[in-house]
Amino acid sequence: MFRVAAPKEREDFMRLHLTFAFVALCAAAPAVSAQYRLAADIPFAFTVGDQPCPAGKWVIQQSASNPALLTLKSGDGKHSFMVLTGSVIRPDATGPGQLMFNQYGGERFLHQVWPFGRTGSELRPGVPEQKLLAMHGAPEKTALVIAGSR
Repeated sequence: MFRVAAPKEREDFMRLHLTFAFVALCAAAPAVSAQYRLAADIPFAFTVGDQPCPAGKWVIQQSASNPALLTLKSGDGKHSFMVLTGSVIRPDATGPGQLMFNQYGGERFLHQVWPFGRTGSELRPGVPEQKLLAMHGAPEKTALVIAGSR
């Protein structure tokens, strides 16, 4: 036979489970730290997917728990977002860290992120870039060498 718990017992039960959930989340926090962290001073405005981004200092971090996930944060703290990417490999594994941009006229779109090593991240074009690609064809490429940490 079942007995109905008193409100105080239910409250204690919930508090205990929430405490365990909080402890589990805190223990898992180191697992979602950045696999790489790149700092760049980008001298021009650009777009990531559908997000316009101003010129200035930016930090790009790759998630250790999901290497396809990048977080971009502006130096002034006004812009921060995440984007899913695909993995790409370059033949020169010793090349410097770079950001590769597709350029259509004066508009630039972040296309690839290359940390120090052989594997990089490639971003899918957003709607604005797809429209320009359809109108203008293949874009010009702009490479920005970046300083990094980690």
